[in-house]
Amino acid sequence: MRAFGDEGTVVEHPRAGETFAVGDLRIDVLSPNACYHGTESDANNDAIVVMLSWREDTILFATEPEEPAQQTMLDSGARLQADVLKVPHHGAATSLPEFFDAVDPELAVVSVGPNPYGHPVPETLAELRSTGAEVIRTDREGDVTVEFDTGGPSVDSAA
Repeated sequence: MRAFGDEGTVVEHPRAGETFAVGDLRIDVLSPNACYHGTESDANNDAIVVMLSWREDTILFATEPEEPAQQTMLDSGARLQADVLKVPHHGAATSLPEFFDAVDPELAVVSVGPNPYGHPVPETLAELRSTGAEVIRTDREGDVTVEFDTGGPSVDSAA
């Protein structure tokens, strides 16, 4: 934050309900709606979640939200369905099956590397697969690139 201040950069804190456009790309902020206090991980629940829409294609970047933030998004009635889901919290056991059901992705990308926590956990992977999603893991596939064409999302990986 000091570096931003030193450069005179304006720092913004987008909240749920805000929308931005960059050319044909629409960015909808879905979370957080306020700062969390008293959850298992306030920092994770405070993480930004955005839906990117370009033409008919959608990607939900669910960075780190855990159950409380996911429940708030579900309760808000926000449109969560997306073609691609960046899986929350590296596939930890901190997600609601109802959240995955609401997103109903064709493709779920788990951004994860070696870690002492056991991420991603088998239960989360099973819940994702139960939605019909193809699950891609960066610890196995390396860097992942998702492109959209007339047939929906296609994946290229370093592996």
